[in-house]
Amino acid sequence: MKHIWTVLCRRGLVDARSNQVSLLEVAEEISVTVQPGVTLPDPTADETVDVSLELVTLWGSDQATQGQNGVERVRIVLVTPNDPQPVYQPEMNVDFQGGKRTRSFVGISAFLWRGPGVYRFRVEFLARKKWVLAAEMPFEVIVKMAQRPSGQIQARPVKPIKLKQMKVDNRPRKRR
Repeated sequence: MKHIWTVLCRRGLVDARSNQVSLLEVAEEISVTVQPGVTLPDPTADETVDVSLELVTLWGSDQATQGQNGVERVRIVLVTPNDPQPVYQPEMNVDFQGGKRTRSFVGISAFLWRGPGVYRFRVEFLARKKWVLAAEMPFEVIVKMAQRPSGQIQARPVKPIKLKQMKVDNRPRKRR
C-alpha cells in the first residue's frame, strides 16, 4: 500500500461521470473569534470543538504488501498541541476492489480542544502487524479576540421588571 496524498478540506466530491475528485475549501488553519465576555474552554477539560471537515486520502496499490482480498487497515490519529499522546484513533478498512488506486474520505465533525496551537492528523496503515506513518496533516488553531468597532458604546444589561413591582392604575384620568 502506498500513500499518494492526503488533504484536509471542508468537503471532497467525486464526479459520478468522470470519477474525478474535487476538494473544496482546503483547510490549513482554523480561526476561532472569541467575542468580548466569552471565555474559552479549559484546555485540560475533555471538551470538543465542532467542525465540518473531511480528510481525503488517495492510496495506491502495492501488490507486495496488499492485504487479503485487496483490503488494507488504516487509522487516523489526532495529536494535540503540547501532548505527544494520540487522543483519537479511529480505524477503518480501505478496499481497493481489484483497482490500482482508491480514495478514503473521513468525516470530522469535532476534535478535542487542547487550546490554540498546531494539531496534527496522522494517517497510518497496518503493514506486517505494525502501524506505519503515511502522512501527517498539521493544521493550526488560532484564537482571535473580537474587538468592538471604535466609537461603539457597550450596552449595559437591562434589569427585567418583575410583575409584582408594577402598579396598575386604571382610575379614570381628568382631562386638562
